[in-house]
This record gives sequence, C-alpha cells and structure tokens, in this order.
Amino acid sequence: MSQQLNLLPQAKSRYSPALVALLILGLVALMLFSAWGIKRSMLATARVEEAASAAQLKDATAQLEERFRARSQQLNAEIDALRTRAAAAEQVLALSAGVGKPEGYSPYFSLLGKLREEGVWLTGVTVNQAGKSMQLTGQALDKDALLRYTQRLNAAFADTGIQLSALEMASQTIGSATPAGGAGIPPAGAGSKGEPLKVIQFTLR
Repeated sequence: MSQQLNLLPQAKSRYSPALVALLILGLVALMLFSAWGIKRSMLATARVEEAASAAQLKDATAQLEERFRARSQQLNAEIDALRTRAAAAEQVLALSAGVGKPEGYSPYFSLLGKLREEGVWLTGVTVNQAGKSMQLTGQALDKDALLRYTQRLNAAFADTGIQLSALEMASQTIGSATPAGGAGIPPAGAGSKGEPLKVIQFTLR
C-alpha cells in the first residue's frame, strides 16, 4: 500500500474570518444604505409631485371659483337688465291703459249727443280710468229733469260698464242766458228777457 505525502508548504489565507465577516457586514450595510437612499429619494420625489398636484388643484379651484363669480355677476347683471325691462314694460302697459280704448271715446260723446233732456245742459265731460269711469258737469233748470237725465245716461252707458251713481247739486244764479238750443248753454227761452236765471249746478260721476 502506497501513501502520498504533500511536501509543498500550504499557503495561509490573507484574511482572517473576522475580517471577512466585517467586509460582509459592510457590504450589507452599504446595500441597506443605498436602498434607504433610493427610498428617500423616491419619497422626496413623491412629495414634490404631491405638492405640485396640490398647487395645480388649488389653481384649478381658484380658476373655477373666478369663473363662477364672473358668471354669477353676469347672470345678476342679466337679471337686473330683465327686471329693468320688465319695469319699463309695466310702465308702458300702465301708460297704454291710461290712454284708453283704441277707438277712442267718440262712442261716448256720440251717446251724449243723442241724449237730450229739456232743461239740462252739459258744461264739461271727463273720461277717467281708461274709459271705465266718467264725470259730467252741467246745469239744470229742474231737479226732476236732472234725475230723468241721470237715469237715461245710466241706461245708455250700461254696455260700457260706466255707472253714474254720485250726483252733487248746488243752486246757482247766473246772468241772462244766450237764447240758443245747443249743449253747454241754457235752452232757448230760459231767461230770455234778461232776467237772472236760477239753475242747479251739478256734477255727476
């Protein structure tokens, strides 16, 4: 049986186990530090992006609020303009209502011209409330004639909606009348001798 012997000297390791362990720990620490640095950098980047996003959101919100305020002001201005136009339209309607009927009041005067009562004559006619009311002033020689005239007026103006229900009377003495038969002056023969004429001054509305 043969046996081989290594007669060459064995080389000793340059690094001790403690040094190798220290190197390994250093490499692990370096890797951990690098990973921590990367995470920190990523976190810083995320914070910057978050801050940028927050700033953009704030700017967008401010722009929306500004647009909303501008639109609200525009709408308020339009509403005020519409209110002004509506008020102007109401004024025009009110003025138009005050003007009266499109055909005017000629039918009223035509009726008055047809209604003649002996001893009664008119001195003034006023149409109010767009033709819904009327006031007559005049003179009469007899109270009964004036009452008959009032009844005939109400009958004639029944279709127009005008109702003459208030009659004011006052006695008055006037000078000699001009003999004529027209409206607004005493009838012929009344006070024709130059004598003072006693009449009833009336207002009918």
